[in-house]
Amino acid sequence: MSRLRATARLLVPALLVATCISEDRNWEEANQLLVKAADAETFRQEQPKFHLTVKLLLQHTNKGKVTGTFERDFVGPERWADWLEAGDFRQERVRIDKQVWRKKNQEFVPMQVDLIYQALFTTTFQMAQSDVVNRIHNRNFEGTDVRCIEFQNVLGRNTTGGEMCVDRATGTLVYWRYGSREIRYSNYVPFAGKVRPSHFSVTEAGTSVVEGDVSYRVASEIECGVDCPAQRRGRGACLLCNARAHREADSRAVLSPHGVSRTISRNSRDSRRSGRDGTGAEGNGR
Repeated sequence: MSRLRATARLLVPALLVATCISEDRNWEEANQLLVKAADAETFRQEQPKFHLTVKLLLQHTNKGKVTGTFERDFVGPERWADWLEAGDFRQERVRIDKQVWRKKNQEFVPMQVDLIYQALFTTTFQMAQSDVVNRIHNRNFEGTDVRCIEFQNVLGRNTTGGEMCVDRATGTLVYWRYGSREIRYSNYVPFAGKVRPSHFSVTEAGTSVVEGDVSYRVASEIECGVDCPAQRRGRGACLLCNARAHREADSRAVLSPHGVSRTISRNSRDSRRSGRDGTGAEGNGR
């Protein structure tokens, strides 16, 4: 009996060590998969100027199902402008250097708007040291062979489950779940040496809330100068090109300035994801 007890005392620490080694390996593989996914679509050095257009379908709003459009002119991480129209909601944002100006036609911002930004403008994943990777496994996800990371996000005493799946053939992210929220990315297309998804969809607790068809166009002509065509005055590139006009508008309370908007991480932690073009700021544009 004493020999069995001695053996048991030896087995327990051995099993704990084996478990820790397995968890470390899972954590390391998870980060390797996520780094590869980020590298496939994130601009690291030279970032092209581009025009982004998203055709939107918002569901379960207070107006029911509505369509909309989101557009962004991107010159650099600290120089961009975008505008969104969905149903009766309008919002315009401009970033110049360290300031972001925002103009909207109503105080209430539909939940779907934040989900659009979250789906579009985050790219680089990283597991935090406190996160627990439960397992990594292969499966078929909606017709695509993927490798999935099941994890627990630990923040203090709070723990939230999640899953991220990457395409085994391309390494791109196709699925991300955090709590009850799910985001799917599909139809990746080449753009400026990287690949970007041309479709995304977001569900909450199994209910579809927003989806979008995304297109990119390299736009070297974005910086249009001070004089704006009448049909473009007050939005997009023309706003972007005239920083002085923005600051004057702000002084008249037409646009309200905000500090630099930080990335909405996929896992509600800023250690998780940075801006889609790799600078850590939300406004860099998928």
